[in-house]
Amino acid sequence: MTFGIARRRNLLFGLPSPGFVAIFFLSGCSDPGKPWNDPYPGADDGANVSYASFNERPKHLDPARSYSANEYRFIAQIYEPPLQYHYLKRPYTLTPLTATTLPEVRARDSAGNLLGDDAPPELVVSTDYIVHIRPGIHFQPHPAFALDESGRARYHELSGQDLEGIRTLDGFPHSGTRELTAADYTYQIKRLADPRLNSPVAGLMSKHILGFSAFRDTLLAAETEGDERGAQQWRDLREIP
Repeated sequence: MTFGIARRRNLLFGLPSPGFVAIFFLSGCSDPGKPWNDPYPGADDGANVSYASFNERPKHLDPARSYSANEYRFIAQIYEPPLQYHYLKRPYTLTPLTATTLPEVRARDSAGNLLGDDAPPELVVSTDYIVHIRPGIHFQPHPAFALDESGRARYHELSGQDLEGIRTLDGFPHSGTRELTAADYTYQIKRLADPRLNSPVAGLMSKHILGFSAFRDTLLAAETEGDERGAQQWRDLREIP
């Protein structure tokens, strides 16, 4: 997660007359005690509302493509990672979110053998992080999860005619959900390597995740093959190991 820090600037202007200052401030005080740009003017006083701001328009709400603190203000309310930072502890401390516990760490040598906790650091070539996802977590109901009587997805192959007149999710009469699995996180890691998405962290991840670069090369080869055919079709990354 990337945090941006904006530097404040103090601007000095020539001071106007006191009478002008009084008129200027009074013009913004139509209702004392309430901000002039209140986005919820009809809300009851003392409502449980938190206000925040961002200084740049969000470009992506896809976590594989996003690289902005402004965008993560929204993304953090939609997607749940396995771990999170403790809200109050300093220095920052990781705590489980969708994971049952903190990851189990296992070090391996150049031959792939497991090493003990007291192994010299110079012998460690790779590290396994074992993460167990907490059961019972379900996706928010959505038409993408809607199934028909035979168990097939209702809305995965829609034509332009099928979408005629549908402008919001409420336009789909059916919705569904399913349980979160570890495979969902694996799929998202694969999306980071997908050259079609051009993830800004792909280069960094290739240095830390074993097989990441090889997987990306596999997708690049398939991309070239698709270009030769003259078309790029959606590919299910679950089918590519």
